[in-house]
Amino acid sequence: MANQPHFDLAAYSGVKPSMDASLGEISARLEQFLSAPVQNTAALEAVRSELRRLSGALIMVHLEGVVVFCGELDNVLNELSTNPASISALHRDVLRRALLGLTHY
Repeated sequence: MANQPHFDLAAYSGVKPSMDASLGEISARLEQFLSAPVQNTAALEAVRSELRRLSGALIMVHLEGVVVFCGELDNVLNELSTNPASISALHRDVLRRALLGLTHY
């Protein structure tokens, strides 16, 4: 088995403040979008953009599993962007729980 990169605590310490800021921005914009999906599609795009930026930081510290999670979350958001009127209470709950899980990780 080849040497796999391991979690880099030093790098994580350096990027954690910006990661926390990204998560705050994602949360705020997601709530803005979920409050009125059809009218707030720009907020959804901001969430997706910030989520990709966060994924870049996660790659730097070798948290590839979390990167995959973020990618799947982005896939769901992409699907919802094609039809924001289809968002249900279940979508809202799952998205909020996914973000909460990511924040707590």
